[in-house]
Amino acid sequence: MKASGTTSRTVTEADLAAPPQLQTKRRGRKSKLDPALRKLIKNRRDRERRAKEKVELQRLKNVEIKYNEMMPEFEKMKEFKGKIKEIENVNTGLRRENEELKSKARNQETEIQNLKSQIQNLKSQIKELHEKLESWLQSSPVHIAANYDNFDFSKILSPPSHCENAANTQGPKSSQGEKTYSDELVQDFTRKLDANEKSQVKISDFKGLMEEVARMQYWDTLPPSLLTINMIIKKKYGEIDAESKHCSWVAMATRTLLCAAIKEMNELRLEDIDEEKMLLWRDAINNALNMNFKVEFAMNHLKKIARAYFGLKASNDRSDQDQIKSLEQMMSTLNIELLELKSKHAEKVKEQNSTVRKECLLDAEYFQGKTLATGLFD
Repeated sequence: MKASGTTSRTVTEADLAAPPQLQTKRRGRKSKLDPALRKLIKNRRDRERRAKEKVELQRLKNVEIKYNEMMPEFEKMKEFKGKIKEIENVNTGLRRENEELKSKARNQETEIQNLKSQIQNLKSQIKELHEKLESWLQSSPVHIAANYDNFDFSKILSPPSHCENAANTQGPKSSQGEKTYSDELVQDFTRKLDANEKSQVKISDFKGLMEEVARMQYWDTLPPSLLTINMIIKKKYGEIDAESKHCSWVAMATRTLLCAAIKEMNELRLEDIDEEKMLLWRDAINNALNMNFKVEFAMNHLKKIARAYFGLKASNDRSDQDQIKSLEQMMSTLNIELLELKSKHAEKVKEQNSTVRKECLLDAEYFQGKTLATGLFD
């Protein structure tokens, strides 16, 4: 049956297969397609769209499932990234600490060598001082006898020996706690002995001499207590004032002081004298030298006494021994620290070259500048 004013068509497969542009109505125009055809086309499109959406939805679900499955791995990667950063920081710190340990070890080895050298020098000096002191202090002080024909003058001028337990005494005029010996002190005092300074020695500086001189009637003779010393000097060294041009009473005053000084040398021990006493003896000897007395032997012997005086101080001075012990203890401590440093150094080197460390460094290098999913889906 035909409707009035319209023409009916039968929907065929050709219509369904027609291009979309022929199936849609044109803008401003009514579609010539039958409504049933349009509905069929619309339904087909809807089915295709739903099928695509279903496929896409399934793909998204699969991705979500895969993502959820990989989530623990992602968390591990984040944790691994933090560990890599920590390892890099530790590695930097280890390298810095390793360099510091190497530098400290080198410095301590140098310090130990210097300490060993100082100790060796101190031991050599102490040994030399003990040998000199033992040589200087071989004989005891000699008392002058009236019969001096067979008297050995070398004994009276030899440095008197100190008691056998001198090492346990404080030494000549020394105060506890101060350093009583050094090469500088010896050299300074030797220079004082060589200095021809204004004489400070007086008759009253010698015990009992002033009273003895006051009782004498003549100024051109020696006091009785000095006659023996004067005869011994004359027997050993001859006329010591032969070249002196001074008057007899001036020469006798000089001879009196000289003999008094040598007499005191004979009566005193090292423990009984100090630098002031030796400087008085120096003045007495210099007075004679300035008057052309041939008494160089007395000055040489005074210097020998001075060396023995400081030698005795050195034997009683424990500061050098204490210093050596302190240095040895310091060396022992430094050696222990050096061994500890070497052990730490070896441990750090071993750790720096470990297999685990190398693997971590390789993986860190692999992810350098890359995202942490790199290689995950390869």
